Amino acid sequence: LSMIFNLLGTPSEEEITSLEREDARRYIQCFAKREGEGVRSKFPQVEGESVDILQRLLRFNPKERLSVTDALEHPLFLDIREPSKETTAAAPVTLDFEKEPDL
Repeated sequence: LSMIFNLLGTPSEEEITSLEREDARRYIQCFAKREGEGVRSKFPQVEGESVDILQRLLRFNPKERLSVTDALEHPLFLDIREPSKETTAAAPVTLDFEKEPDL
């Protein structure tokens, strides 16, 4: 988490409060508050569209992240995406590890 916070900054009080588990809130509060270095400073050689999508996907609060649909429609994928070949799952996909109680 420290590496993530170095890049993105620590979450705001509002973001910490929104966490469901009290132990998670306490743990996050153990980290010193800091501003992140930012994606651009970590990857200066990367093109603007790539940095933009990373910044919009790497958010502490999942409600602030790009949706799958918005991510797929991002200009970064304009030249490589083929919507006619895409399919949609009949039901939500659940991975076994997501059922673990302490994740």
